[in-house]
Amino acid sequence: MKYFLLILLMLMLALQPLQATGLPPGFADEEDEEEEDQRERAEVDYQRLLLKAMLEQVEEEEILELDLDDERQFLLLQQEALSASPKGNLFILPGDGLHPNWPLGVAPLRKAMADQGWHTLALSLPLYQPLGPPDRTLPPGPLLSRLSSTATPAHQENDEEEAGAFPGAFDDDQDEEEEIQEPPDPAERLAEQRALVEERLQLALNHQGTEGRQVLVLQGEAVFWLLPWLEAGNWPENAALVLLNVKVPEGARAADLNQALRALGSRPLLDVYDPRSAEQRRHAEGRKAAYRRAGNQRAVQLPMEANSGQRQRSSDAWLTQRVEGWLRSLD
Repeated sequence: MKYFLLILLMLMLALQPLQATGLPPGFADEEDEEEEDQRERAEVDYQRLLLKAMLEQVEEEEILELDLDDERQFLLLQQEALSASPKGNLFILPGDGLHPNWPLGVAPLRKAMADQGWHTLALSLPLYQPLGPPDRTLPPGPLLSRLSSTATPAHQENDEEEAGAFPGAFDDDQDEEEEIQEPPDPAERLAEQRALVEERLQLALNHQGTEGRQVLVLQGEAVFWLLPWLEAGNWPENAALVLLNVKVPEGARAADLNQALRALGSRPLLDVYDPRSAEQRRHAEGRKAAYRRAGNQRAVQLPMEANSGQRQRSSDAWLTQRVEGWLRSLD
């Protein structure tokens, strides 16, 4: 009986830490590690992370950095024309949140058009609609060690960050009494974004020079960043303009673009859109009416279906062939 009581007492003493905490030994340490990891995730610069993943996929000689000032630079990808007599320069501005080697639209054009005799320059642009971290699907651990070179952060609708900044993870443990800041005025954010993009494009134009023909490719929201710049006559009247899957950013209106297109008058313009999207079709109709009202006989509008997987190559070839063929028709 004594041995039985002694064994029972030892079992009670052994189980006491578990009953006191309600958790197995070491579990609290794991929670501390996860909280620390969350703090590390909050400090991740998603723009830098996205560009770092992109740089692993391009050749070193393609990478170019231009100085905005003594402390700021921005990244570009350049491809020299594969021709003894280059046709000119093709400048590509990706859509919001995309990088200058984005696989849909940007990368196929910058590479294929170089093969066709064009110098190409794709710019990285400041972010307008902030990105958040990808949803966690793995246990806690260093984020960079688990991110593949093809991973892309998901868009998050959050207007509380300044234009051009990539936020970190949201802090769920934020003090409830913390004062909630008012989101910036969309019109102000739009004006700031336009100034930042104009600055980068002008530096790219100055770097590349004006020898040969000039082509400006604006993907997604990029055309809205340059509306005042275009209306001010900064793009030559006979220089080609390509719109690729136009999207309307927050703070802007499709009518603003339509009005600008009418004001631009008759200029060579190729407008490619995705017919599967009801919004894309509706906005494309508005732009088509603007071309007609401006009497622009040199504006061409083409529907394009973006495919994925193995069929993506055919879409890439379709796009580059249409752009190259259209530019050749302007000769």
